[in-house]
Amino acid sequence: MSGLPRRLTLAVTAISLLSGVAAAWQVSDLLTAQHRRNGPLVSVPVAVAPIARGTRIDDAVLAESVTDRSVPRSFTPIGAVRSQRDLLGAVAAVDIPRGAYLTVADLSFTGSAGGAGFKLRRGERAVTIDAVVAPDGTELSPGSEIDLLASGIGGGSDTDLVIERAEVLVAGDVGEATTTSRKRITLRVSASHLSAVIRADAFAKEVRAVTVP
Repeated sequence: MSGLPRRLTLAVTAISLLSGVAAAWQVSDLLTAQHRRNGPLVSVPVAVAPIARGTRIDDAVLAESVTDRSVPRSFTPIGAVRSQRDLLGAVAAVDIPRGAYLTVADLSFTGSAGGAGFKLRRGERAVTIDAVVAPDGTELSPGSEIDLLASGIGGGSDTDLVIERAEVLVAGDVGEATTTSRKRITLRVSASHLSAVIRADAFAKEVRAVTVP
């Protein structure tokens, strides 16, 4: 009988280990499902101190009043600026409170590195995406028009037309300037097209911008 407690202890230990492995698998599956549903984490600028209307954003304002926050891509606010670099030279068009995301609707880009100023009309939205620009030799600039294509939404292999002849409001490099064709683009879209563009940005394997003559 002396071996019974030892065997019982080993059995309990084995069951505990198996339960731990099963729990780890469940957590991993849950995180994977959330990643597929919400998209990867992206970094977006947030105000850590109030920014008054009329303030021109320079390096000092960024250091004192702006930080980055990581959120799932599908939770990114509409029109959120994607990097602090894109904010340089912009002017706050409204009072921006502490804790607010910095969006193109709250900023004027007139005379900034980001591009020309713009105003949205009733029923329009500004949305920022990262896209591969087709290498046709045409430079994107404010006022350009593009067709937006998305490949691999939902894990498939099809390429879908997301929106036709969308107007470019702001165009720039992703992160530091590179020689690649990947660009960060802010588009003028209708409210009815907004969800399709956000879905493509969050879940497509590749988003491609094709310039329209």
